[in-house]
Amino acid sequence: MDTYPPQAAAEAVDKMLSKAGKTRSELARELGLSRQQITRTINSTALLNERAAHWLAILDALGLEVVIQPKKPAE
Repeated sequence: MDTYPPQAAAEAVDKMLSKAGKTRSELARELGLSRQQITRTINSTALLNERAAHWLAILDALGLEVVIQPKKPAE
């Protein structure tokens, strides 16, 4: 499984989009958003609200991390 540091989130999303054969525009259409909204969200340097940032700090202090990975197929 590929792993990415938090600052590489945009690259990770773009890599997964590419693996899925999708563009940001196609993703935007699927989600009912504009391509600009998708791009702003993916490229945002302010990725998290204050509460989420606090959660990440708590997890980090406990030696834990958030992992994003593909969903397992339904059985």
